[in-house]
Order: sequence, then structure tokens, then C-alpha cells
Amino acid sequence: MDIYRFCSWCLVVISAVTLIFPVNIPLVALAYKVKIGGKAIDMEPGEFWWRCTFAALGLAVLGLILVTMDYVLVGSAQMPPGPVQITLFLLYLPAAIGFFFWILGLEEVLDAVTVFVLYILLPGLPILLIGALARLWVKVQGAAPWLLSPS
Repeated sequence: MDIYRFCSWCLVVISAVTLIFPVNIPLVALAYKVKIGGKAIDMEPGEFWWRCTFAALGLAVLGLILVTMDYVLVGSAQMPPGPVQITLFLLYLPAAIGFFFWILGLEEVLDAVTVFVLYILLPGLPILLIGALARLWVKVQGAAPWLLSPS
């Protein structure tokens, strides 16, 4: 089914963005700044960068747990990849959004959703494009068949 493939690609993009930890700290800051637009950041610069650092670190840990669970359940336990990856994806989203809501001190959950989507999509789309042009995804499918759902 196509929904299985979509969820497995979402997990790949989320993992690719969140697991490049020190590099993605400015990406959290950029996503937050894009969200608030032309308004000034309502935090001191030091506090803002600490929050961005821990937001990126927290999602890196959550991404590592996500990839590990995917490997254990699909790669080792030989469970069907589609349902496992949909379940992991649906568990990851509220956890990541809730973490962003808390760590960035946002006022509404919708703000956390927006910052999270921007955080994933701003670097995620170029990663997908570069991976497709460099045929990296074919290599990933061969090296880690548990990561991308075949159906």
C-alpha cells in the first residue's frame, strides 16, 4: 500500500534531519524565527539558543529511539514493516510536537506543530532531492531494507 511507503519515507526524512544533531541547532532557530515572522524573539538570546540546542538534542534522542525501534521490530523480529512504521510514525509525531511545545515554551500546540513541520521540511526536502539525484536511497534500501517499506 502507498500509505506504508509514505510513512517509511517520513521516518527516513525525520531521522535524517534529527540525527545530524549539532548541525540542526540553527535549523530549530530558523524554524522558530520563520514561525514568528517579523516579530522579535520573546526570549533573551542565551535562553533562546539553549532552548534550540535542547530541542535539537531531544529530537535527536527521540529519532535515535525511533530508528532503533524500527530496526528491532522490523529488522530483528521480522514484523511486517508497514504497520510497524505507521505505528512508530503516529507515536513519534505527538511526542516530538509535545516536546517542542514544552522546550520552546510555546503558547499553543499549533505553534509547536508549525515549528516542527518547518524544522523537518526546510532541510528535509533538499535531503530528499539530493538523495534521489545521488541515488543514495537505492543504496539505503540495499544496506538497510528494514528502513524503507517495500510495499
